[in-house]
Amino acid sequence: MQSTCFGAPPGNTRRASEAALIIPAEAAVGFKVTAPATAGWGGKLADSSYDAHFFIFDQTANPQDGQVCGTFQATGGSNYTGINDPAIEKACVALQGGTLPAATVETLRIQIEQAVAKNAFFLGIFQNPQVTAFNSKLTGVVAAPLSPSLFWNFWTWHF
Repeated sequence: MQSTCFGAPPGNTRRASEAALIIPAEAAVGFKVTAPATAGWGGKLADSSYDAHFFIFDQTANPQDGQVCGTFQATGGSNYTGINDPAIEKACVALQGGTLPAATVETLRIQIEQAVAKNAFFLGIFQNPQVTAFNSKLTGVVAAPLSPSLFWNFWTWHF
């Protein structure tokens, strides 16, 4: 059985719930997953003794690069994994160089995603849900473009 260790912070109910789902699912296909609660977890994101991390990337701003360069560019502030891919570097340089047409931005972002996926370097396990209210009498609710999103545009909600 292949052994895999996930890094996880202590006291985080959401990540403990994720581990409770992943451990038996992976056991069913031959992986022994451990997810020990690790004090100081955030400072160990670049530690190669873990095979994976329960980590979330929330878009909290809307820069042209969609915040992906911070994660996947070699010098990115959130590049804890050490990925260094020439296609990503080239796309990030273009995205960070000046204002581009929307179609060009989309093409470059797709090139980054394709480079990450091609190398199977980074795998998103799930997407955190966005909470959106619904009531047949409630109007004006719009999906939030950024995180956190629970009360996005509540000032436009009307019954």
